[in-house]
Amino acid sequence: QTWPGKKVETELHYAGKKLLLSLTLAVLICSLIFLETAHGYGYKINTVENTAFRSSFTAEELAKLNEDYADKKESSAISSFVNEAERHLFQRNLYASKAFPARNGKVYYEHGKSLKENIILEKHYMAYLKERGALWNDSMRTHITKKGAWLLSKPWTSRVKETMFTDTNKWAVRIIFAAAILLLPLPFVGLKRS
Repeated sequence: QTWPGKKVETELHYAGKKLLLSLTLAVLICSLIFLETAHGYGYKINTVENTAFRSSFTAEELAKLNEDYADKKESSAISSFVNEAERHLFQRNLYASKAFPARNGKVYYEHGKSLKENIILEKHYMAYLKERGALWNDSMRTHITKKGAWLLSKPWTSRVKETMFTDTNKWAVRIIFAAAILLLPLPFVGLKRS
């Protein structure tokens, strides 16, 4: 003989699992839609001096946007181009000027990283640098190059847009989401109310 509260407990257990499954699927689907539309995918660009960075654009598209920016053309792509340039410029200036605390109580500067960010800016965002008056003068270039040259021979990737999924892993992300959406309901198949 079943106790009357047992049926209520089973109904709540079933309803709770169904709700959890529904919410989890909704979160996965919304996350995938966000990745596909708002966050987007991009490209990892290997440029000169063992330097790499992520961008919403290919190297060829950046070259065209650099020309368009110099010609004062406007578009949503130009806005994204400017946003990327601003972020690289911020990182370059931060690495050049901020004293980072070291474990021994002293400070250090990231001149090598500043030099690498400048390489990215001069190669792919030169029109923006010129328009902003943000090109390094000879004194600054000499100072940063002297202090940061040790990093030139080492592979390095900029932090700008580091959370961006690149074109190479786009399909892996899509497959993982699709598998999760399709496989998640399996434990619930055959789950019945008692």
